[in-house]
Amino acid sequence: MKPEEKQLLMQKEEELRKDWNRSVFAHIKKLKAIKVPNIEDSVGVSRACQEYIDICEADGMKPSIAGLASALGTNRNTLIKWVRGEISIQTADIILECFSLIEIFDETALKDNKTNAVAGLFNMKNNYGYKDEVEIKHVEEKKPSNAEIAMKYGKRAEIVDVQPHEIDYTQPEEKKPVEVKEADNPPDSEDDIPF
Repeated sequence: MKPEEKQLLMQKEEELRKDWNRSVFAHIKKLKAIKVPNIEDSVGVSRACQEYIDICEADGMKPSIAGLASALGTNRNTLIKWVRGEISIQTADIILECFSLIEIFDETALKDNKTNAVAGLFNMKNNYGYKDEVEIKHVEEKKPSNAEIAMKYGKRAEIVDVQPHEIDYTQPEEKKPVEVKEADNPPDSEDDIPF
């Protein structure tokens, strides 16, 4: 790539970044313009939730938990407590409905590779309670009875019933190497070797 082409590409990337920043700030300004409802007013909460989703759709922006919280005049942590029932409010069912739409959007974006996998998983775990689960099954192996062994192997099997405390787990003594001495009268040729 020629230096002038590289420079032009860098300028385009910078413009795209600035354009993205401008669009995000314009989106945030629209969200901040949503009239914050009284959280116990079901009509006001429903209107704010719908307005939030409509703005996200019109701007082509992904909805977020923080954005919904902002539209409702609170923060992400409090919103999640409302949804989980940790803080009781009369409009929790309305908020949960909008929250569920955002969860479906986020899960679909993750499934369809429209978001960074690591960021998407972090989001799903922190906002929606998803978790990694590993299931470990312990299967107890049934020890065959002496009769079952005899049936399987016939008379070839010598059945010895040894209890664990009867087994000697110590290491056998180390054998010393055998010292080989040269014969006093070595054979004169290979023919003289007896084997």
